Amino acid sequence: MLELKLVYKKEHDIIAEASERLQDLGDDLDSVLGALDFLSGAWSISRYPFFNNNAITTPEEFITQEMCARGIQHAGEVLRIARSYLRKHGVI
Repeated sequence: MLELKLVYKKEHDIIAEASERLQDLGDDLDSVLGALDFLSGAWSISRYPFFNNNAITTPEEFITQEMCARGIQHAGEVLRIARSYLRKHGVI
């Protein structure tokens, strides 16, 4: 969706870019921003060990089944919105 707005940067703050450039999503923008916020935080936690007090915590010790299910729900909602948006703009 951001590529339709000519956002081709290799590294960028995707939440800020989406918030600024995808206003035409209307009410769906809040869903996309909420998903991006959740998934961007979970992405780092799910990949790398981190310090928890004085111990090192692995992703397996922190990530719960509920967190995974919530991530899948967010991803599904964003895919639904993206499909609709891309159809509207004649991409798919």
